[in-house]
Amino acid sequence: MNQKQNRKQNQNKNKNKNRNQNQSAACPLRPQPSRMEKLVLYEHVLKTRMLPPTILRTPNPQALLMAPIFHAVLTLACNANCKHCYDRQLNKVMKPNVMPLEVFQRASHEFALMFPFGFRKVYFAGGEPFMLSDERLMEYAKVASRYYTYLHILTNGWLIPERIDGIFLKDVFRFGGVTGAMKPTIQISFEGTASTHDSIRGRGAYKKALRGLEAAYNANAENKVMLAIMMTVSTVNANERDVRHVLELGREFNVARVGITPYVPLKGGKVVWDAHYIEGVDWIEFMEMLYELNRDYGLLATGSCGTGTFNCSSGRNMICMLPDGSTMACRRHPTIVGKYPKDGNLRHLLGLCRASTDRSQILPCVRLNLGKRAKELERLVEEVRREERGDRKKKEGGQVNGG
Repeated sequence: MNQKQNRKQNQNKNKNKNRNQNQSAACPLRPQPSRMEKLVLYEHVLKTRMLPPTILRTPNPQALLMAPIFHAVLTLACNANCKHCYDRQLNKVMKPNVMPLEVFQRASHEFALMFPFGFRKVYFAGGEPFMLSDERLMEYAKVASRYYTYLHILTNGWLIPERIDGIFLKDVFRFGGVTGAMKPTIQISFEGTASTHDSIRGRGAYKKALRGLEAAYNANAENKVMLAIMMTVSTVNANERDVRHVLELGREFNVARVGITPYVPLKGGKVVWDAHYIEGVDWIEFMEMLYELNRDYGLLATGSCGTGTFNCSSGRNMICMLPDGSTMACRRHPTIVGKYPKDGNLRHLLGLCRASTDRSQILPCVRLNLGKRAKELERLVEEVRREERGDRKKKEGGQVNGG
């Protein structure tokens, strides 16, 4: 029996169990809104340029207790050249290109002092973290194991098959190892179907990512590691076909969750992909479709920044650091508040991050860019008002005739 048939059997065996578990954590679906509810929604969006919490449903209570996050961009080196990447320009100019171990250790120590109670989470990110050697990754892991409860490895998945027998991934998949003590998660990026994924990440990228997911799945026989998928949504893949494909992948490989996050333009940056940013009204419609699809899968990560924006950790209990110490509230936030440790300790820099993140004004992942759609929204508001006035007149006319 081949590996795909084995996965299918496991999928069928656990499908109902997994679906029930996941749906209990997922946000409940709301019925279709009435005209008055739409009016309230549209007027709110026009006035504030922000989604009200109701459009995102009641958030998962666990998401409100999100662990503090240290997003460590360990290296900007990468084996891909994705069109929507924030690091494409930085990779050519930033020195050092790899975060010094002593900087990671010092920052982690200060992070633990800032958040001494409860859980802490560290992201091993890039670039592509597997561009670093197993020995180097183990050095970071040994440091991290002293300070963090959770380890998230953010990867494109390409190098996992050839590194699966290396000391780092062997440790990840071995319960009780250095990384195992931190409850590791391996998160692999998928952007939709093979053609969509390759159009964004390069020819052959989908096959490489799929091989990486298969290798991680096969190595995770004892289910000690959480597997996850992340999809960055833009006008290119904000459709049912691509989203359903990613959710199907999640089901086939028994991933714990599928995260959905919007592509966020870097204002003033050099990322030419900004034209594919989803405007506000389209994002509302996409969110409605997303939650309808999740009814069948129950895999949606309701606390992720794309689907749980009002649980955003940016500038609160999350900080991101690039290899040269450049620090920001979030990897998608364009404002570098300073360099660590030259411009101050981590507590000081987090304070600057908090000062820079007025969620209603700055973060484009929260603030809706309505653009030309604002006029369309105004028209919809007027239509709903007109319908409500017509219904009121009919009702009043009926009461007069009846009287």
